[in-house]
Amino acid sequence: NLRAVSSGTFDLVNSTVIGGYNGIRIDGVTSDIEASTILGGTTVAGFAVLGSGTLNLTDSIVEDNTHASNGVGVSIGSSASATLDGVDVRENRVGIIADGSFTLRDSSVRDNTSSGMTYVSGMGAGETGNVINSSIIDNGGSGFVGAVSNTGTYKILGSRIQRNTLHGISLAGTTVTGSPVRIIGNQITRNASSTTTSSWGVNISGTYASGDNTKWPTGHRNRIVGNGNSSISSGQIRSASEYPPSGNWAALAHWADNDWGAQPKSNPGGHEYFGFALAPTARTSCDNAQYYSTKTPYDPDLDGDIAYPYFSDHFPEVAETDFYTYQFNPTGSTTDR
Repeated sequence: NLRAVSSGTFDLVNSTVIGGYNGIRIDGVTSDIEASTILGGTTVAGFAVLGSGTLNLTDSIVEDNTHASNGVGVSIGSSASATLDGVDVRENRVGIIADGSFTLRDSSVRDNTSSGMTYVSGMGAGETGNVINSSIIDNGGSGFVGAVSNTGTYKILGSRIQRNTLHGISLAGTTVTGSPVRIIGNQITRNASSTTTSSWGVNISGTYASGDNTKWPTGHRNRIVGNGNSSISSGQIRSASEYPPSGNWAALAHWADNDWGAQPKSNPGGHEYFGFALAPTARTSCDNAQYYSTKTPYDPDLDGDIAYPYFSDHFPEVAETDFYTYQFNPTGSTTDR
């Protein structure tokens, strides 16, 4: 429908764009779009941001891009960047595919038939993905699926990740050399309801940086409760491969100071856990791992607001000295280690 290429700027205000191969394609230009609706019927994406293009999208709606194999609300290419502020991305096949730097702020990604946010190549060297004070809810696949390598990273801050059919948040890493992924102050509840696919509130896979705990994803001040389906192996949080890095249990502290709920959960394999479940291939030295926070539940309503409200402009770093109690029991004895 609308295509801006090569150089210059492209601005759109108070408009509606319907159909086309892409509703709007931005390739190598800067585009400011405000108070507009990108309505479905597209063959591929409502928005396609390619090349070195930059999209600033505010107070707008992207909906109903439902092509059976290609339908995407917003697609951000690996060399592009996008800021979505006050945007409702809804009722597409996939809400957002993000392979370039992006910020999702004060926005919602909801009711998409597949994943809310996902990737093709993920965040690579120098790329950063930010989700701030936003909602990723009621999607038919996972809520947020991300991959990091080299100096790429994500921050998910002060947001609601709720009622997604598969993983709430799923992360994969490969030789991470920059800042670790940070997941802070979020409400991650009632995800992973599938009765056929094992899935988790938070799912971590990949190698990150072998033996370097500082590169492993971190999560604090989150409410991670009510995820999983009791009929299959599922639950609050899982590490699928390299955990803990080189057998170093200090990595557990990366997920201290969270609310895991009041009661442990038994998975079908008989392993009791409060927060963490370890992949079968990783259980040789860490059976019966228990991991929990001394924080008491903040909000009994799992569909409510975030457990620890933060704001866009101020996210204090969490020092290791601030961690609450964590306990692990790798040999099944009663001794805390």
